[in-house]
Amino acid sequence: FFENVPAALCLRLAPVATVTCTPCARDTSTSARVSDLARKVPAQRDLELDHRHHRPGSSRGDQDEAPRSTAMLRLVAALMLSLGTSAWVATPSVRARPSTTTTRRRARAMMAAAAVPWSSTVATHDDWEEIGASVASSRWQELLDQLAPSPSAAADTDAGADADGPTLLSVLVVKQDFYDNFAAIAEEAHARLGGNLVVVLAAGVIGGGEEVESSPGMSLLTGSLPRETTASALILGRGVSTKEQASTIAEGAFSVDAGEANPPAFLVWADPLSTVEQVVNGLDLAFPLSVVAGALSCPIGQNEPSLAWYSKDGGGVLEVGSTLALALKGPNLEVHSVTAQGGHGVGPTFLVTKGEGNVVAELAGKPALNALSEVMEKEEDARVRSLLSSQLLCGFPSRLVEKGNKSDQITARDFLIRQVMGITKEGALVVGDRVKAGKSQIRFHVRDGVAAKGDLTDQLGRYLIERKFSGRYSKPPLCAILFSCQGRGTNLYGPDDPCTDSTTFASAVPVPTAGWFGNGEIGPLGAVLPGGGREKVKTHMHGFTSVLAMIYDTSGDAEEAEAKGG
Repeated sequence: FFENVPAALCLRLAPVATVTCTPCARDTSTSARVSDLARKVPAQRDLELDHRHHRPGSSRGDQDEAPRSTAMLRLVAALMLSLGTSAWVATPSVRARPSTTTTRRRARAMMAAAAVPWSSTVATHDDWEEIGASVASSRWQELLDQLAPSPSAAADTDAGADADGPTLLSVLVVKQDFYDNFAAIAEEAHARLGGNLVVVLAAGVIGGGEEVESSPGMSLLTGSLPRETTASALILGRGVSTKEQASTIAEGAFSVDAGEANPPAFLVWADPLSTVEQVVNGLDLAFPLSVVAGALSCPIGQNEPSLAWYSKDGGGVLEVGSTLALALKGPNLEVHSVTAQGGHGVGPTFLVTKGEGNVVAELAGKPALNALSEVMEKEEDARVRSLLSSQLLCGFPSRLVEKGNKSDQITARDFLIRQVMGITKEGALVVGDRVKAGKSQIRFHVRDGVAAKGDLTDQLGRYLIERKFSGRYSKPPLCAILFSCQGRGTNLYGPDDPCTDSTTFASAVPVPTAGWFGNGEIGPLGAVLPGGGREKVKTHMHGFTSVLAMIYDTSGDAEEAEAKGG
């Protein structure tokens, strides 16, 4: 019936059983269409009554005539609309659709109310070398058809954040080849996927166990968050210049009750031109026990967008310089993180005895360059010695030496790795972070494919041990998002060892995983599991790093742990 309404009539069924009819334009053939409608309405045999809106005291039998009377009321509405008149027509809750369509819509609604299983997929143009990258990028709809071939349950039922069902979250990663069509891709993806959707432009895409770096591609991670989980977005521009300002805004946007067991977790996407570091520090200040993980996008120019956000309330492409902080909060949700910086420590941990700003003049009472030379002389591995002279890094330990400890060798759980950017003519080291004499410690590090894979394996192994001995998690995570640096992948491991990070993660945590190669990574050091009265979580900006954020559904875990303990 609706397909015959002139001028693209838009009808919307509201919960109070009213239909709002709004004409879009006049049709010159009004009389012919009205006659055609009058002939077709009596033949409409498959109108179905939704009995959820029965009148009090009535029975189904009392409303057997509802479809017929409703069809007549809607015919009147169509006649008025054909004449260019808007109207409000009160009707019972009736779906005027062919029976097969009604069944399909109800099936989708049931699926949305139950949960959408998490999935990770990747799509590429296999023939892009033959047709050329420019032609391949113009065929973006073909890739989107592979990832999301039809509107999802959430898109069809507006269940992206339904109070009666789980919240749907999707992350679509679009390779830079498609930058010209980024806005169109984001809009089309939203129309197909519905729910909460993040779209990011990246140097490479990760999904379905693959890492796509050279060919045009997209990846999609989608599924339902645990029940009673909310997904709230805070979008901040470059006007946020201090962590205090960001903290105040975040506290106002994401309130946390005193004594609340599960603080929100934050997934962060940011433009490289944003004030993301201030935003991240502000989140740490406002929510010291929360996990914060994310990465920077890869715009193709300073004035080009690279992020988009959609929810049930709408959305669109974000302005250049934006930071998107997505707060996930609920009694059945936890987000764990593993950060692998790819470094291998060499030699002892030195106390900075002389230095200021980012210049290290002395280590353990001797010139910094002399300390480095001693480490190189004592190193037996030729590969590591070579890296110390060509790929030198420094690590700042997360736990400082205690007062009264005379040893310059300390045991630190993790190191924040930074670049050594140069050496002054006086033999001082210029490093990628600030130091303070008498308090800062440094250990030299190196990074290559061997070191990075070893570090990744070690961090994942430690995470699995901590998860096991916590006794709190009976199920694997629902999914994972992999935030990786574009300096990793084949740039780090070489062309003969593709998909190293993805396959290593999958061997340890075999769940749907997707992500991208970006311009910088965000995350705490090492492995972080929420709960249990843990220490405050400090979030850092990283480079040449992979950060894995795992989303857990903890419903039933506490009861199972208690049963085992009993």
